[in-house]
Amino acid sequence: MSGDKEIDKPESIQRVATQDPAPLSSDRPKMKPAFVPPEQLGLPRVGVARIESESYQGPIPPPAMLADYGRVDPGLVDRIVKMAEAEAAHRRAMDKQEHDDTLRAFFRNQDLQRRGMTYGLILGIAGLVAAAYCATIGQKEVAIGIATGALVSLVGTYIYGVHRLTTSSQGSESPKDLQRGADPSKGDSAKQLPR
Repeated sequence: MSGDKEIDKPESIQRVATQDPAPLSSDRPKMKPAFVPPEQLGLPRVGVARIESESYQGPIPPPAMLADYGRVDPGLVDRIVKMAEAEAAHRRAMDKQEHDDTLRAFFRNQDLQRRGMTYGLILGIAGLVAAAYCATIGQKEVAIGIATGALVSLVGTYIYGVHRLTTSSQGSESPKDLQRGADPSKGDSAKQLPR
C-alpha cells in the first residue's frame, strides 16, 4: 500500500473530515452534551448515599426528639416520662432489696460463725474437764490425749473463726457501715435493718 491511495471511508466521515471547522463565535448556539446512561457505555452505575444516625442513652430521649413525639401524639411525651419514672423507681426498689438481702446474709453468716466459735469453746472446755477427770482417776495417758485434742480443736477453732471474721469484713464497707446502710464514698446513712 502506498500513501497515494485513498482509504475507503463512509461518505459522512469523508465530508466532515474535508470541511473546515466553523470559527467559534458567540452567535453560534451552545449545545448541551447529551446524557448517556452509564449502562450504555458499559460502566457500572454509581450512586451516592448519605446515612445519618442519632442515638442517646437513658430512658428519656433528648428534648428535640421528645418534641417530635409530642407532635405525633400530644400524650406520648407524658407517657414516656411516666414510664421512665416508673422504671427508675423499680430499679431503686430492686437495688434496695438487693442491699437488704446482702445485709441479712452478712449478719446471718456472722451469727453462724460466732455460734460455731461458741460451740467449739464449749466442746474444748468439756474436753479439758474430761481430761482433768481422767487424770484424777489415774488415767494419765487418756487424760493427755483428751487434753491435747481439746486444746488443738479449741485453738484451731478460735484461729479459724477470727480469720474468717476478719476476711469477711474487709470489703469496701465496714460491717458497721453495712449495718447502718451507709455508703462511705457518698456519706449516706440509712436506718438499721431488723435481723
